[in-house]
Formats: sequence, structure tokens, C-alpha cells
Amino acid sequence: MTDLGKRYGRQIRFLQNRISPEGFAGLHLTVGVLVVLVAGYWFGEIAERLSPNDSLVLLDQRLALWFHQHATPAITYAAKAITFLGSVAWLTTVSICLVVYFISRDDRLNALLVTLTMLGGGLLNILLKHHFHRQRPVLENPLVTLSSYGF
Repeated sequence: MTDLGKRYGRQIRFLQNRISPEGFAGLHLTVGVLVVLVAGYWFGEIAERLSPNDSLVLLDQRLALWFHQHATPAITYAAKAITFLGSVAWLTTVSICLVVYFISRDDRLNALLVTLTMLGGGLLNILLKHHFHRQRPVLENPLVTLSSYGF
């Protein structure tokens, strides 16, 4: 082994493990972390630009108004179904089922990861909404009325 290999052997093994598809925290975790970091950066860049008069905000408001004005029973049903899939009740139910499934298979790591992901995601959702203070669209006769911020 070279002097460099002896001196930095631990760090070199760490980097080799990050690009190896085998192992607990290999390539999958490395790619996952990179995807989260890049997506977070893009989200931050988009969110930073969103002032009340930004073209993206105005487009969002126009689309919400258009869908509200052109609502049909089919569109309303589809919107309610999509909204339900993001509801606290549905996500909590699916998460609990997953945790129970993983525990029944004695897979405590994945049970813990699902729990931490859902708790972290819920907390992040609340924190981001309060950070950006974006009001929900004001519509005549809305399907749902919420007092929290939207994003």
C-alpha cells in the first residue's frame, strides 16, 4: 500500500463503499441523498421566486379559477380522489399498515424508516407552509375550506 493509501485508507474505503451497489449504505443511499439534495435545491430556487405577482403564481391562480368555473361531477370526483391520496387520514393509514407489515416480518429497520419518513415529511410540510405563508386560493363555494397555508 502506498503512503497515501496507508494514511487515508479509512476515507478511501468509505468512498469506495459509497459507490458500491453492495452493502447497507452503498450506491443506493448515495444516489438517494444526491437526488434529495438536487430536488431540495430546485425546490428552494422555485420557492424563492414565488412572490404574489410572479408569473407562476398568477398561472396557478388562473388554473385554480378555471377548474373551479368549469367543474363537472367527473372533475370534482377526480379532484377529491387525488386530494384524498394526499390526506393525513390516508397517508397515516397506509404508513401504519406498512409499519405493521414490516414489524410482522421482523424488519424493524424499514419500520423505523417509514415512521421517520412520514413524521419528517409531515413536519417539513407544516414548517414550509408556515415559512412561505402562501394563502390558499379564494373561490366561491369551494369544495374544501382549510385555514392553514397552502403551497
